[in-house]
Amino acid sequence: MTRACLHGPQGATAAGDICRKLKRAIKAYETNVGDHDGLLRELLSLQPIAALDALCGGDAQELERDGAILRDVAQLRQNPLDVLPTETLLLWCNAQPASRFPAIARVITTSEHQENTPIKWTEKARALLQNAPDPVAVLQAYIQQFGRILPGPQLAEIEAKIALLDELKTHRDTRIAEYAQREAVRLRSAVNSARAAQTDSDRERDESFE
Repeated sequence: MTRACLHGPQGATAAGDICRKLKRAIKAYETNVGDHDGLLRELLSLQPIAALDALCGGDAQELERDGAILRDVAQLRQNPLDVLPTETLLLWCNAQPASRFPAIARVITTSEHQENTPIKWTEKARALLQNAPDPVAVLQAYIQQFGRILPGPQLAEIEAKIALLDELKTHRDTRIAEYAQREAVRLRSAVNSARAAQTDSDRERDESFE
């Protein structure tokens, strides 16, 4: 039923109306975004521009305010934003490039890997970095997605993501290359400190049982 009413210009209007109603309901705590991941995938697949405009269009302040909804969307098991064609996402971002590129960079899926293959940047992540007017702001947003560096089993995953920065150290855009170099050093130092703290904690725990 949703698919049938979302084609053509009238479908764009319908998609915008649905997204605005959903946004109001989420803000009013009448529902949560996790209950509507299938609907969001459908809306973003069939009417991506209308859906994005309704969810987080407007000026930079509105985008910052409503960006929390997209960040919640990105935390779903299957990120609904993955269905967006890269070209469409770039088209939407280029309408307000200064604010939209870094905002979308915070919520797209930035990396992927299959079994027994190294982790790599997604096509969307590469495209945003390549086309953004401020690629460092985009890269900063990607790094925020790495997560907090604290003692625990997640350190191995974070370390794998840090390796993605090594690939950018020779990027032809010196802004990207220099920032990637600095951040890789900083993040690896933080990981080493977290591992040392974990080792000390494990040792103290073991000694307490002796």
